[in-house]
Amino acid sequence: MSMQTSLLAGVAVAVTAALAAPAAQAQFYLGAEGGWTGLEGTKTSINGTNPVTGQSVNIPINQSFDGGFNVGARAGYQMGPWRFEGEYSYRSNTGNSTNLGTRLNASVETNSLMANAIYDFNVGWGPLTPHIGMGVGGATVNGNVNGPVIGFRSKTSDAIFVYQAIAGARSRNLAHLVFKNG
Repeated sequence: MSMQTSLLAGVAVAVTAALAAPAAQAQFYLGAEGGWTGLEGTKTSINGTNPVTGQSVNIPINQSFDGGFNVGARAGYQMGPWRFEGEYSYRSNTGNSTNLGTRLNASVETNSLMANAIYDFNVGWGPLTPHIGMGVGGATVNGNVNGPVIGFRSKTSDAIFVYQAIAGARSRNLAHLVFKNG
């Protein structure tokens, strides 16, 4: 065997070993999520014409929202400390008041699809593993308003680019975390 062939064989073995080690630890996973969601208030205005005077009218409206809920699911692939996943999430909030002194029957619903990259830190905190990451994707935002005036309705829908920062801790064995002392 020539020196060049030996060197190439050695590099091939080293690359194969380096790729095989993480692959042995690689795994697919599924997860569910849920929780509370907050939504910032909105500022908008109604523009129109006064039917009596014919003058232009601009009425500013500041809307605030109640807390809502979110549910979702994720599927991913973990290689060593890295996780790459796809995430679906649904969020819903209802309107609670306006600066006009009225309560609008309003709702905002969001459906999003995200691609996330997450890094797990192995710091020896028992069953908990802290992590950080980021995600990018798209969302559809649907808003509905039924005003205090009979027949006043507004619906809007928009598709937008979204991103997120991720920080948290997860349990590798949730049963161990929940039932450890019991």
